[in-house]
Amino acid sequence: MGTENRPLFPLHVVHLKRIREKVRIMDKLERLLEAPCFILDILPGRVPRRKAKEYAELEKEYLHTEELEKKFFNVLMKLRCYYDLKIVLPDGEETDDITVADLKESVGRKYLQILVEDSLIVSDPDDMYMSLFNPSDEMLEIINGITASEGMCVWESTKM
Repeated sequence: MGTENRPLFPLHVVHLKRIREKVRIMDKLERLLEAPCFILDILPGRVPRRKAKEYAELEKEYLHTEELEKKFFNVLMKLRCYYDLKIVLPDGEETDDITVADLKESVGRKYLQILVEDSLIVSDPDDMYMSLFNPSDEMLEIINGITASEGMCVWESTKM
């Protein structure tokens, strides 16, 4: 009997497992995005609406600068010393092996969703902050120390 008559069942099983894993990850992301959120920022809190013009001027001068990208990069590099970081790709795949080169290439330039235990960090290249969803008390304490060492602040976001 030739191999052309073999069923493709094992390939289908592998494909279904991948799909299920992607769905599990996407469900987890959705759940985390509804959790309490903390902002890792260069400012100590939300800017009042009456100061929108000044914030826009700051954003114009600071967004997409090497200095801001370096702060974000340093925060994530330091966080790697305490936790495993997993980047979630747009198609729902998880990467377990984040390298320094990956972070250098991506932080501040690409939209990133990074799983850290049961927490999520979102870095959007069009924002001057990163968002941290569902941190444990221990992680929040570590993040506070790391961001302070980079001249940044952490503050709790309120739903708008």
